[in-house]
Amino acid sequence: MTSCRAWATAAALGLALTVAGCGGGGGGDGSGGCGGACEAASPTALTVGEVQQAIAQAVAESAAQGAKATIAVVDRVGNVLAVFRMNGAPATFTITSGSGVSGGLEGLNILPSELAAISKAVTGAYLSSEGNAFSTRTASQIVQQNFNPGEANQPSGPLSGVQFSQLSCSDVNRQASQGTIGPKRAPLGLAADPGGLPLYKNGTLVGAIGVLADGVYTIDLDIFNVDSDVDELIAVAGTYGFAAPVDRRANEITVDGRTLRYVDSEALKSNPANAALRLRVGLTGYVRVQYTGTSIVVDNVTNFGFLTTTIGTFPATLNVGDTLTARSNVNGTVDVWINGGWLGASTAGSTTTGTRIGMQLNSGTVVDDFAGGNTP
Repeated sequence: MTSCRAWATAAALGLALTVAGCGGGGGGDGSGGCGGACEAASPTALTVGEVQQAIAQAVAESAAQGAKATIAVVDRVGNVLAVFRMNGAPATFTITSGSGVSGGLEGLNILPSELAAISKAVTGAYLSSEGNAFSTRTASQIVQQNFNPGEANQPSGPLSGVQFSQLSCSDVNRQASQGTIGPKRAPLGLAADPGGLPLYKNGTLVGAIGVLADGVYTIDLDIFNVDSDVDELIAVAGTYGFAAPVDRRANEITVDGRTLRYVDSEALKSNPANAALRLRVGLTGYVRVQYTGTSIVVDNVTNFGFLTTTIGTFPATLNVGDTLTARSNVNGTVDVWINGGWLGASTAGSTTTGTRIGMQLNSGTVVDDFAGGNTP
């Protein structure tokens, strides 16, 4: 993307959900880190800056792919650390099995994309460990009615039926009355759509990233071909610096003589090392600051995207090279500037207290943290 309008739409903040603390997340460079037993000795977690880094890298790849993505990061027990939806990303997604069936959930398109991204991330976290790293592509291979999928007269996958673990009555997940730490349920259950990958830090599993950019939530019916899946490529970029150790990835593991799959492609169009997104976000819900082409709109978004309340609208036109900055104040208002000139402040919103956010809309830069919310 080279124009300001393109960056304005790509960077318009679908800013994040964060939960109390970053209790698990990315790490590692794929070299292995610890030998598979380091969690007890040196427990680790994603920092706020590392969550920001993972999202930044994913956003940069999404832009390079010409896609608009919704990106989620969770810790290892399913707490949502951040959700970022690029302006122009599909607000909802279509559920399909790809098998030509009708009825049930087939073809449903009413749920917010955030739920799909979160479910992909939770799946990457829950199916991985100190000894193995599984992706949602791996999940698709092992949860279908045959193993391998498409092989007639074969038994069901090793984890066929695992979705029952995500029911509200499951004894695997913690209910609200039991506390809020986790394990948390995936909002759509465990996912089998490529685009969810675990995150490691110094060889220890600390969370996962999930991406939805193509607007379709499905399964991989043909595991014998090699896909170039945009959701998966964006997720791969997000794992840069937090990649699963190579020797633990699914493609290094065999089950009943069959090699599992991890990702089909790592042919990125961006350089994750150059990603420049920095976000600071509130503890509940998220603040979205977006450029519509004629104005800057500030929204409070809650309930996983189901409820949006506009708290400020500022008529404005952005040109190539302009800088858009937004800062949330302790009184719950959000100030907006263009090129350092103050446009105004939104009304108070409870989800924005203490949040500072900045967006640099120049070509090549997505969002910058201005060190405490100061304008340029």
